[in-house]
Amino acid sequence: MTKNALTEIYRPLEWPDLMWQLVAVRCLLNWACCGGRANLLLYGPPGCGKTSAVPIAVRDAFNSYKKAMTITQDFGTYTPDSWKDAYTVLNGRDLASTLNEKIDGILRSRYLQWIHIDEADGLTAGDQERLRKRMEGNSIATFILTCNERDKIQKAIVSRCRVIPFKPLPTQLVAQRLLYISIKEGFCGNPPTQEENNFLLKLAERSRGDLRVIDDLDLYVKDGKLDAEAMKDFES
Repeated sequence: MTKNALTEIYRPLEWPDLMWQLVAVRCLLNWACCGGRANLLLYGPPGCGKTSAVPIAVRDAFNSYKKAMTITQDFGTYTPDSWKDAYTVLNGRDLASTLNEKIDGILRSRYLQWIHIDEADGLTAGDQERLRKRMEGNSIATFILTCNERDKIQKAIVSRCRVIPFKPLPTQLVAQRLLYISIKEGFCGNPPTQEENNFLLKLAERSRGDLRVIDDLDLYVKDGKLDAEAMKDFES
């Protein structure tokens, strides 16, 4: 069985998991409470929580919209996971050549949809222009774009979105998360040794605010524990 990456095991699933992005979370909560019908553009550095925030927001938006409408009119039969049927994730870098074809298939549906285009700054100018046309005038889909560089998104698309910035994560917060996961996984002691603390802090510093650094923990683990020799090699 393939071991899941630590980033997937510890991916944020609820709003409190993202409270280091307090301003962005407040904006997304307001959006969700209003039914989530406005297009969004979330931008910020890698590993700061943008992609993880989207399904949480869509789930809440779906539930808010469902409560405001007649159930049989828009959704049919529901379970707690029904929102997943209304949520599609596409990748702007991997799917640039077929992205709009996939969107057209979604727009032919009669059901409300949220379309999340991750790494949207990877779309070519031509694909962005075709995407803009699909964003206009449809009553089915709400578009949510996430990207690292806002300047790579055409102004015509930006103007059709509510723009929410995500900030880089402070080193101390990344170090705290690395420590939490290391204790949870049994990689270090509880409390950790000074050597383990120092290593995790330096690993956080090298991350430059990218929380995906938690996947690097596996590189320094031997027999289920942080390896002293590997930690020394890291410092060199």
